[in-house]
Amino acid sequence: QTFDMARQKVVNTVKFKAPLNLQGTVRVEVGWKPCTDPSKGRRVDVKFERCEFNVAGLPKLDIPLGPIGPPGWLETTVCDEELRISRGHKGSVFVLSRPKIAAKGGDLE
Repeated sequence: QTFDMARQKVVNTVKFKAPLNLQGTVRVEVGWKPCTDPSKGRRVDVKFERCEFNVAGLPKLDIPLGPIGPPGWLETTVCDEELRISRGHKGSVFVLSRPKIAAKGGDLE
């Protein structure tokens, strides 16, 4: 997961291996903005903007979602230096841990 705070974009990339030795990635680009309703707490409005499938040996499939991209929201219920728990508008629960950064050089442990 990569955040671009200036552009208000999040990119989720998942690498996969499937039967028949298929390997590839799925990449989803999501735009976000703070929720304008202060009673909603730590919620952001999201809009799925692009989905890309890349399977080794096949042409890349790039699907711009633009105006048909589904809107939704994501609410962070717990967030600290190591863990973030968020809930989505369809009842999804996301538990994300931050990688530890080595003291020197910024490499991941």
